[in-house]
Amino acid sequence: MNWLLVVVGAMVGAPLRYLTDRAVQKRLDTVFPYSAFSYEALRPAEDGARFFAAANVVASVVAGLGAAFVGVSFAQALWA
Repeated sequence: MNWLLVVVGAMVGAPLRYLTDRAVQKRLDTVFPYSAFSYEALRPAEDGARFFAAANVVASVVAGLGAAFVGVSFAQALWA
């Protein structure tokens, strides 16, 4: 009977742990975007793809600044 409880616990617990880990990671990425940015920037560099890591950082900064510029322009057009 004990082995049956272990099997049922594993069948229920493993997917719940996976879903919980993913939900927590997404929540932390939303709350702390800089940590997500640094993680995504450093992970390829640790694997040896330094050019890709640098390109990722440059593209992220350019996209962020571009989005800010578009948002300010849109706000000025809307309220001008």
